[in-house]
Amino acid sequence: MTEGGAGLRPVRDRWGRLGAPSPTNPLRMPPRGSPPTTYPVAEPARTAPLLRHLSVPGMTLALVMLWVALTPSLLPRAWWMTAVNVGMSTVYGYAVGDLLGRVVAWLARRTDVRLTLNA
Repeated sequence: MTEGGAGLRPVRDRWGRLGAPSPTNPLRMPPRGSPPTTYPVAEPARTAPLLRHLSVPGMTLALVMLWVALTPSLLPRAWWMTAVNVGMSTVYGYAVGDLLGRVVAWLARRTDVRLTLNA
């Protein structure tokens, strides 16, 4: 009895489940005799989709602008004015930092700049 193609024998894993070794099945069992360290291959750690796309220079400048927005001032403000000031400053800081980070990365690629740190 064959599964997944002509001439292929079904292979059972250590839990008794069938895994048909076929070129179209990406979850096929490893060939017999392969070392156990090569299978299964660990999947890369998945982060939240939002955190994957945030830029480090943008977040850094957004944090600096948040601190600037919260510095004491001699002008009395209501709480909502402070909240709007912090929000606008953080968004502006992230946008400028992200733009600067992209420009610096583009210039580094364009001029083939390499940065090495010796500790």
